[in-house]
Amino acid sequence: MRSADFGVRKYQAQSGLPVMISETGHSSTENFLPGAAPRQAKALPSQMWEALSSGAIGFHVFTWNDRDIFSGYDFVRERGFGIVSQTRLIKDPVFWNVQEAFRRMENIQAGRLFGGSVSAPRDVQFFWSTNSDMGWNRANMENAMLWGALKRSGYQPGIIDDSQFERGDYTIAPGLLLSGCY
Repeated sequence: MRSADFGVRKYQAQSGLPVMISETGHSSTENFLPGAAPRQAKALPSQMWEALSSGAIGFHVFTWNDRDIFSGYDFVRERGFGIVSQTRLIKDPVFWNVQEAFRRMENIQAGRLFGGSVSAPRDVQFFWSTNSDMGWNRANMENAMLWGALKRSGYQPGIIDDSQFERGDYTIAPGLLLSGCY
């Protein structure tokens, strides 16, 4: 979805449970999106920070190192996920960038900073109706893209469901309600 914040917030709202991001990773062998492969080394540590600052309780970094066996010859994208290569050697520079991110987290005692934090009050609400399930792929993707734009603009988006909407169980500071039903 290219937005850890949207995924973390969405599934926290839907489940009421803490969220951990699993299978965090980017491909260094991406051949479908031009320029994606060279960004892997910088993108992975950034995604780790975004997950934590969005309220995730943790994340798992890909370490799959046998993907060439399972991906076949026509899907090389899968061969590049992870922080080690197919031969189980460190992938430079992504491994070192991830290691540095963990060192920085340790230095600032990130566990102490994020552990007792609370989410900022929501000033933009996404209405995620059960009727949205019919157009789930499109609505989910479009909402994720809007979510990121709103976050970059300084807003604090949230998600409400049918029952919260019907009860009026939400607050909207600037009066903006977006619908996930397309």
